[in-house]
Amino acid sequence: MDPSRVDYRYNGVGGWLMFFIITLTFFSPLGTCSVLGRYDSEWGSLYQAYPVIRTIKWINVVFGVGLVCFSVYAGISLWKVRPNAVAIAKTYLVTAALVGTMLIFLPLMAGLPEEANAAMLKALPMAILTVLVYPTIWFLYLTKSKRVATTFKVKEMKSQLGVDDSPGKL
Repeated sequence: MDPSRVDYRYNGVGGWLMFFIITLTFFSPLGTCSVLGRYDSEWGSLYQAYPVIRTIKWINVVFGVGLVCFSVYAGISLWKVRPNAVAIAKTYLVTAALVGTMLIFLPLMAGLPEEANAAMLKALPMAILTVLVYPTIWFLYLTKSKRVATTFKVKEMKSQLGVDDSPGKL
């Protein structure tokens, strides 16, 4: 990217990019923790009759904690305009979509009564759509955004030129 052709109005962490970063570092982890915290109250009564549900709960917890950590890492990487931050965030979004879709199917393997499985199958298309909307929108944003392209290209150019723009440096 030629420095003379950079539109500096779009340079820096701000606007929708800042909103996405806040979502990654705060809202998404809080939402995941809220869902995991409600698991016992929503499914706990079935643990005795269907012990596999407890296993499904722990699979959800492990993947949920992993996604929370990955989300925070991606958010901080973008916030600090680190090299490969956009690729890290996109990888997080793809991972979240795949893991979220996989986790939707787990209760269907619990051996629940046919009526329960039928109700879950009926809700499946909407659940999958819900899991895929967030990552798809933000993946497209990271791919198409002028701010993202400018901010991370300017950082790359400064790095190549040996310019240190760290806080506290002149």
